[in-house]
Amino acid sequence: MYEFDLGLKIKSYRISINLTQAQFGERIGVSGAAVSFYETGTRTPSHRVLMRIANVMGVSIDSLLGKAMFDPVSPPADNAVTLDITRLTAEQRRIVRRTVELFDAYNRLQQETALPGPLDGEAAVQE
Repeated sequence: MYEFDLGLKIKSYRISINLTQAQFGERIGVSGAAVSFYETGTRTPSHRVLMRIANVMGVSIDSLLGKAMFDPVSPPADNAVTLDITRLTAEQRRIVRRTVELFDAYNRLQQETALPGPLDGEAAVQE
């Protein structure tokens, strides 16, 4: 079952950054046909290819396999911003992921407490 979930994540990410299977395959060092096999779950990428996929996607292998809380390869919403972070260093990708996690946590907290805040376009109240 994990192969199918992995395939959906790979496909979702590839589509979100507007790459063909051949173009994505080029980035991870395999053919477009191999990418197709991974996306459909027909074949499972080797550990080495899995590491390359995770690196290109800017995620950990655990996240790619669904073992992490943060899932950056979900299909983008209509108002989502898609970033190509493949040229960033591992540290820069970590910072981007952490920043998104913090904004997500902040937004959840705002929704739970229903209190407007400075990120909602209002000026911060200073006492």
